[in-house]
Amino acid sequence: QHLFTDSGYDYDEGGRYQRYMSDNATEINLLINRINTVTPTTWTPLAETLFTVYGYIRQDNNYDSTYGPRYYTGSTSYSVTDNTTDPFYFPEVNADVYCTKQNVILITDGESTQDRGIPDTYAGQQIARRIINPRIDYDSSGTSYLVDVAHWGQTTDMRTDLPGNQTVDFYSVFAFGRGSNLLKTAARYGKLKQSGLGSNGNNMPDLTTEYDLDNDGMPDNYFEAESGQELEAAIFQAFQLATANIASGTAAAVTSQTRSGEGAAYQALFFPPTSAGQIAPPWSGQVHAFLLDARGNMREDTNDNGRLDLVADKVVQFDGDYVFVSVDIDGDMNINATEKNINPLGSINEVNFLWSTSPWLNAISDSNIITQRSYNSTSANRYIFTFVDTNDNMVPDSGEVQPFTHVTSDCNHVDNFCSYLTLYGNNTGAVPPAAGLSVSQLSAFSQRQINFIRGADIGNATNVGGSALNDIVRSRTFNGSPWRLGDIIYSSPTVVGKPAENYHLIYQDKTYEAFFNMYKNRRQMIYAGGNDGMLHAFNGGFYNATSLNSTSRGTFQLTTDNGEAAHPLGAEIWAYVPYNLLPHLKWLMDKDYGENRHAAYVDLKPRIFDARVFFQADGITPMNNNTHPGGWGTILVTGMRLGGAEIGIDINKDGTADRTASSAYVVMDITNPEQPPTLLGEIRMPKQGFTTCYPTVMPMSARNANTAPDNQWYLVFGSGPASSTGAATRLKINDNTSDQAGQLFVVDLKALVSQNTLKSIDSSKTLVTGGSTFATTEAGSFVSDPVSVDLDIGPYASPEEFKTDVVYYGTVAGDQTHGQGTLRRLLTSNSLNHSPWVGNSTLINVGKPVTSGPSIALDDSNPQRLWVYFGTGRFFQREDIPQNARMAFYGVKEPIHSNGTKTWASVTGSLYNSTDVVLNNSDCVGVNNQDCVKVFKGGALITGGSAPGSWQNLTDAVALASGWRLDFSPAYERVLGQAAVLGGAVLFTSYTPSNDVCSFEGTSKLWALYYKTGTAFYRPILGVSGSTLLTSIDLGQGMALTPNLHVGEAGSTAFIQSSTGAIETIKIENPESVRSGTLFWRKNVE
Repeated sequence: QHLFTDSGYDYDEGGRYQRYMSDNATEINLLINRINTVTPTTWTPLAETLFTVYGYIRQDNNYDSTYGPRYYTGSTSYSVTDNTTDPFYFPEVNADVYCTKQNVILITDGESTQDRGIPDTYAGQQIARRIINPRIDYDSSGTSYLVDVAHWGQTTDMRTDLPGNQTVDFYSVFAFGRGSNLLKTAARYGKLKQSGLGSNGNNMPDLTTEYDLDNDGMPDNYFEAESGQELEAAIFQAFQLATANIASGTAAAVTSQTRSGEGAAYQALFFPPTSAGQIAPPWSGQVHAFLLDARGNMREDTNDNGRLDLVADKVVQFDGDYVFVSVDIDGDMNINATEKNINPLGSINEVNFLWSTSPWLNAISDSNIITQRSYNSTSANRYIFTFVDTNDNMVPDSGEVQPFTHVTSDCNHVDNFCSYLTLYGNNTGAVPPAAGLSVSQLSAFSQRQINFIRGADIGNATNVGGSALNDIVRSRTFNGSPWRLGDIIYSSPTVVGKPAENYHLIYQDKTYEAFFNMYKNRRQMIYAGGNDGMLHAFNGGFYNATSLNSTSRGTFQLTTDNGEAAHPLGAEIWAYVPYNLLPHLKWLMDKDYGENRHAAYVDLKPRIFDARVFFQADGITPMNNNTHPGGWGTILVTGMRLGGAEIGIDINKDGTADRTASSAYVVMDITNPEQPPTLLGEIRMPKQGFTTCYPTVMPMSARNANTAPDNQWYLVFGSGPASSTGAATRLKINDNTSDQAGQLFVVDLKALVSQNTLKSIDSSKTLVTGGSTFATTEAGSFVSDPVSVDLDIGPYASPEEFKTDVVYYGTVAGDQTHGQGTLRRLLTSNSLNHSPWVGNSTLINVGKPVTSGPSIALDDSNPQRLWVYFGTGRFFQREDIPQNARMAFYGVKEPIHSNGTKTWASVTGSLYNSTDVVLNNSDCVGVNNQDCVKVFKGGALITGGSAPGSWQNLTDAVALASGWRLDFSPAYERVLGQAAVLGGAVLFTSYTPSNDVCSFEGTSKLWALYYKTGTAFYRPILGVSGSTLLTSIDLGQGMALTPNLHVGEAGSTAFIQSSTGAIETIKIENPESVRSGTLFWRKNVE
């Protein structure tokens, strides 16, 4: 925080406070000038100077005494009333920030001299001789007191006036010399790992893992330099260690395998660094599965048989920070007070999951982890592949998809993926100076990096490949065993089993029916992106719904006896390393990664859909009816979110960038999990920025289409945070804003697959080869998640059906605290011709950022009205917390003509404000209905054409408006996930980050509103509090996003996972029926 030198007036007496540091340009210049005018002197009272610094951090107002701290500034003493120079004070929040980490870097060219002015005790603490007793004396009155003072600052709360424990980390730089034992020992005691992994918690550096993680024999916070260049590098390293920081949300995936709702729930966890109770390495990850019963209870597989046993398999319940497992003694799927276990587990990993990725991956030996298994082999090693876009056309050509294994070929040749790896230092995005390494040395470095990314614990190496370079890397070992999987934060696990689009039911499409029948018993696969540089595919097995008896239900099997490979449940079937992330992989090896550093890689949730695009070049002849019957297949698209910042690639290793990699979308054919996946493309559009947008598929087809022009499919997505040139620059990770207009892209999926060519629709509405922008939005914006809608669904064929009418998407504009935004549309007019398409039609300008996708519903009025539901708010990092306006949730009706047809105009009428509407059932006896419930608005009975307080008055008022809005009361509350609309209820979560800058987590709520009013329904959806019908319930600490809904024999259950790892299960009483039933009957007569 601040600059100290020796005292400047009595050079053998302590230190002098010179200037404070800030991000103000004037103050920075003053600091630089002051450094440049410092005059070196002979005496080096190291302990006294450090004691002065620690006293300053403590804000002890002690100017000049026998045992200082001295805050000499010339003619006056330091005053503790001057907040400006308090190291904990930040003017932007006008307060002391108690969680600020204090770091002291001591730079000296000599040993201790004139250094005996340290008290035996100070502020009730032993200081002198607390570590080295008796003290060691050096020439010219030097002492070993530096070690004592460094340990005092590291293990003592320096600011008891502030919450928490404010200790100081000490770094030492020995300038123009080697081997200072005093500085090394002080560093060892001045910054040590005091708890968690690698520490015994006794506040003493008696384990090397507490101070020497790189195992080079010196404390990690001690640096030496013999030349000016080395000194600059040492100081830079010290500052990097002292100032490194990190930032960090997935949803639980639920799949029902039977009509009753039984199946499984899948959860991804990440393990950030923590000071205590670390159950996995920092920034590692895990995916695991729970059994799911018909009432929506999550269960462990207590008896390890892969079957849902209602008595044997314990029910898993989350309650705040605790996890409980309870025996359902009578197997009735209800845990009563007698059955409830009141003793929590020690950690979530004590649950006996149906399966977990950790046991399988972590059990693979280091010798096997670096080898590639054949795809259908069940041997204990991995199948990992990557892509080399040799000609930069974003689609795989012959030889460009390669196994991610080390080969002995050149690592400076355009055809080899190892040539695209960053093999030496580069943390700025620029290409570093050429390393001058030989071919064999480049190969040696690449081999180490490839093996590490595959999961090997490669250890440190010196003189790599015969070079003079060392390779110091972080360890993968935790509690004596390796940990292979990286953290999965925003890429929620996505489950794929039988084809899920139901086009054979919706449109009576016979071609899709053939596809469905081929794959209705397909292997369950769980896909998730990891911040270990890979997209992962895990085995969920085959579900057999046959019940043995009333309490022993369906089973997850390894095969169906049809020749499938018997992969263990939870095994990784394959992983893909994106081409555009190859130059970023090096940072994962950094020895300080995990404790102090973190980066995003494949961090967007996979979007998975079925599409009829697998044809030969004529567009109508299926590629292979044995795999893609009728041209149908299943496609996965995923992005990197804020991963993959633009970076230069030095392919030939001459020190200059030959190409640029950037955040991209991976498109993969995952139709048949018994065959290797097929990469279809890795898309990086012009002006795309970061890939934060969750794409949608836009069918423009017809039932049983039998000509190429009648069957078109498009992928729609938008730009993310970007620079003024549309680049995914590193600066945009810091503020997550856009310096350009938002870009909307429409990619031809059929051309991508059948022609192996990227084609897109440009602003002139022409299909062109390559990437082009279809439409732009407001200035300084980026695009949130689009949603496509077909409004012409019915039992009878029509020319308009199976064609997307509209794609809705939001925008995020403005800056971090003054966010703006709109809800927009792409309109097609049901036309296969692009000319009538409109890409930037505005539904409503809400003047607030819309960061998540909308949800769509049709109501039961006559004529039916189309509703669009969405919330507002942004939260990419802490700087987003202040808001210039209260955020809201909206239900907006599409404008219509008098005859009921849609105008596609902008909403200009007012929205009904449902914020202060309250429903009360105090007059209801035994049952809630619209006749007894009273409706209050603004504290008074609502008035209208019916009796005061009647439900009818409310619905009449909303019917006259263009929709409704609900404003949030807490100033910081916002919506960050998509709503779920089911059975007349709109369910969504809101998140309120803490305004305490030192609090990592905020709190979340689950909201459940009646879809036509934005209020409670007259029958409680979430229950009542007293006589008030609830519209929301608290979910507790953590950031919750989109609710996942499960419908079983007992009704609806919402599953909400928060960023703390807890999964809340909430029973929902829907206003309207959501039970399965017969829609219509059709008899086929041949």
